[in-house]
Amino acid sequence: MPYFFLRLFIGYGLFNYDSSKVYWFMLAIAVGTVVISELFQRTRIHFAIDSIRADETVAKSHGVNIYKYLIFVFVVTSIIQGVIGATYALQYGFVYPESSFSPHYLLLPIAMALVGGIYSTIGPILGAIILGLSSEYLKLIMPYGHLVIYGVIIVVVVLFMPDGVYGAIKAFFMNRKRRLEER
Repeated sequence: MPYFFLRLFIGYGLFNYDSSKVYWFMLAIAVGTVVISELFQRTRIHFAIDSIRADETVAKSHGVNIYKYLIFVFVVTSIIQGVIGATYALQYGFVYPESSFSPHYLLLPIAMALVGGIYSTIGPILGAIILGLSSEYLKLIMPYGHLVIYGVIIVVVVLFMPDGVYGAIKAFFMNRKRRLEER
């Protein structure tokens, strides 16, 4: 049985370079990551990490084992990144630093997370949809200047919408609900 999986993934490239199978495989990884994130937000670990993010000293004084929780989160995120990186390497057959660490691949995911909002699962998905569509349009208009636009977007979002688009939408509806209840 392991030989089948080895031949399936490594024998001829990822799924024999069939782009539809690669697409479904990457979609399954993305959905799995979202499911893991949603399940994670309903655990005690999430509350411990939130308390560490808010104030590490206070979290430690309340008995939160900071080292244990930070190592756990590091391991889980490293596993997810390793699976995605291995899939990328199998899909293209090689990895070299100029492609993996180019500004385009580093700036776009950061901008997506910041635009959507980093404190929820839906926020980065929303940011990925917004910037994923706009990035393709910007590449057509400005083939080399689109990275400057990503930088401007990051600065504007950090200054004016620290919780991202999802946080701004959520705050808008909360304020609207509060005003309707006051009437």
